[in-house]
Amino acid sequence: MLELSVKDRIARIRLNRPDKGNTLNRDFWQDLPVIVAKVEAMDDVRVIVLEGEGKHFCGGIDWEVLEHIFAPAGDHVDDARHRLEFRKKVHHYQSGIEALANARVPVIAAIQGACIGAGFDYALAADILLCSEDARFAVKEVDVGIVADLGVLQRLQRAVSRSLARELALTGRIMQGDEAFAHGLVSHLCADVSDLQARVDEIAMKIAEASPVVTSGIKEIQNFAEDHPMADAMSHVALWQTAMGLGGDRKKAVTALRAGTPADFENLGTLEDK
Repeated sequence: MLELSVKDRIARIRLNRPDKGNTLNRDFWQDLPVIVAKVEAMDDVRVIVLEGEGKHFCGGIDWEVLEHIFAPAGDHVDDARHRLEFRKKVHHYQSGIEALANARVPVIAAIQGACIGAGFDYALAADILLCSEDARFAVKEVDVGIVADLGVLQRLQRAVSRSLARELALTGRIMQGDEAFAHGLVSHLCADVSDLQARVDEIAMKIAEASPVVTSGIKEIQNFAEDHPMADAMSHVALWQTAMGLGGDRKKAVTALRAGTPADFENLGTLEDK
């Protein structure tokens, strides 16, 4: 259900199960970390765009997957061993989302229609979220008696207010696209899917034109700052700047800026491969 395409230094990962609202089946959870690793190995990729085919970005997790995760233990299975196996399943389903969140390149999510349940977890692994006016978001796990465990409870309260994040998680109510924009969950509210695609392409191409050393560094620094005190975050950026900031990309960027021409930056890993 995942399609990968790469063009102009932009990797696009598209959910392609439109007849099922792009609900996430077992193939998705198996393939996502593999595809992210494949993209990570492409030296020319500088940004990832997440898309959904059809009317919806993602309608959540497939019921068959839920039944697999919460399947009861057999009559003769030791309870402790069953629980250890259950924890392995949870870590397996978390691994793809975390691989995406920790990807070295920035990730953009283009959201139309439903962005529900596990689909919301998937979208929140992105660095930049945009949506069309018909988008709707919900933490639906509460309605099926589950504590969401794929990252939405942690990431949502970083993206919006603590109160709103907890209200959404505790009630499972639908949040429309205009409300998501008003609360800063998405950076752009687009009129329709065509407008959404155009705006996402504009942002992706701008990122792809920049130094990949700098864009990957910005993502690393901001990720670190989310989980550490200010003093540690400032020390970390000073260390990163000392280690990486003296490369040639700064001179290229300044020269191009003064000349009013685009800079041509080496891909990551290119020099080592020569």
